[in-house]
Amino acid sequence: MNGQIDDYELFDKDFEEFLRRGIEQYQADKQELEEE
Repeated sequence: MNGQIDDYELFDKDFEEFLRRGIEQYQADKQELEEE
């Protein structure tokens, strides 16, 4: 049981970083489109 909780916490951290990176990339792409 304890091991599962650790896995979930690790997954949450990775997922948050993935979301943050994805949002930054999305905003960068949007700016490039507006500049054209």
